Amino acid sequence: MQTELLQRRSAAVRLLVALELAALIVLGGVTVLRFHVWADIDERPHYDYIQKVAERQRLPRPTDLVSPEVQAITDRTWPLPSPTDRASIGLAGRSYEAIQPPLYYVAAAPSFSAVGDHHQKVYAVRAFDLALLLSAVFLLWRLARRLASRRDEALLALAVALPVLLWPGVVVRAVTLGNTSLELVLATAFMVVLWRADCEGRGSLMAGAAALLGLCLLTKLSLLCLVPLFLLVLVRRLRRPGTRGSRAATVAWAALPALMLAPWLVLNLTRYGSPTVGITGAQGIVAPIDSAGFADRLGALPGLNWRLLDGVLPQEWVAQLDVWWVRAGVDGLGIALLVGAVALLVACRGEWRTWFLATPFVAGVLLMNTTYVLTGNDAFLLRYIYPTLGPLALGVGLALARPGMPGSRGVAGAAALLLVVALLWVDMAGAFYFTDVGRRLGI
Repeated sequence: MQTELLQRRSAAVRLLVALELAALIVLGGVTVLRFHVWADIDERPHYDYIQKVAERQRLPRPTDLVSPEVQAITDRTWPLPSPTDRASIGLAGRSYEAIQPPLYYVAAAPSFSAVGDHHQKVYAVRAFDLALLLSAVFLLWRLARRLASRRDEALLALAVALPVLLWPGVVVRAVTLGNTSLELVLATAFMVVLWRADCEGRGSLMAGAAALLGLCLLTKLSLLCLVPLFLLVLVRRLRRPGTRGSRAATVAWAALPALMLAPWLVLNLTRYGSPTVGITGAQGIVAPIDSAGFADRLGALPGLNWRLLDGVLPQEWVAQLDVWWVRAGVDGLGIALLVGAVALLVACRGEWRTWFLATPFVAGVLLMNTTYVLTGNDAFLLRYIYPTLGPLALGVGLALARPGMPGSRGVAGAAALLLVVALLWVDMAGAFYFTDVGRRLGI
């Protein structure tokens, strides 16, 4: 009887993961084709950055005008030129995403160049981004296999984690043009290699993890939230017996990410006199700004942190939060992940893998709060820490799959999460992708 129950549960988990993967492929493909051009959250300047890398072989400045092709697509005159004077429309006419490190834009350039028509290039790069998202799922599975003691345990953990990657906010930000897709891939790859380096003690793996961290930082500076985990593993390595002779190598590994980032920082110093630059070309993306006093900023933190829950949806769709059940579903998904994470840290606080999976998320939230308190810069957008959510949810899934835990709870929980996500997607698709169907359904 026990064997039969285990077989049924295993079959249920496999079916659940298959449904989740199919949903991710379908929803990602629909987003590639049906999400309007441009996505409101910076798709236009991301495209322009890729275009300048691909066609002019240079990194743009945030004060550069967007290309004539970008403006024509915006004004729906393409392939005819737009009559709009790009210099007269303020920030909208500028390539303001040029503040970003260059790796994603260099990586996306071949897919951009593979298609001739500039409007069709949007869909080509979106397809590239979808391929990156699916690669991140594969890497999350590899991470689960490394951390789990059994295959069925890893599969249940993946079933719990995939509904997070299916959140509309994650899918839209990962598929529309922007560096989120590459963040997801590189952050997960970094964690896979870092775990192996910590377990196996091989210097080559530690060097690989350091190089991947450097690539993460060359994709987006918000991935600084991975640095504390990297330093923790270095400290663990130094504290092991017999590693004194590798101290020089450890220092070199610690320096490698900074060395990889240095050329971009030096370029910024040469161009702007500052290692980083704001969207207006002013010095520093986190420079102090005029804002409320220190005490007022501290008092604002609870509300700002609560706002992170909105990131279950993409910012283009937050108007749907006025619908009561959408608001309840969004908050429910976010709170479920947070409660699961807190329970994980309490129940499994003695397990290293718990802290390994949770540290990037904790560091990301602390980084947001610290930045706001010290500078007044409001960075409380969940999309800045999307790459930390999959590993965090994986940790919750691994805790539910531990020996002695009722495995049916994990399966039921993952199925419930998937159902809520599916309901959200039905509403969003009816409101934004298939509006004729949505009108008939009253969406």
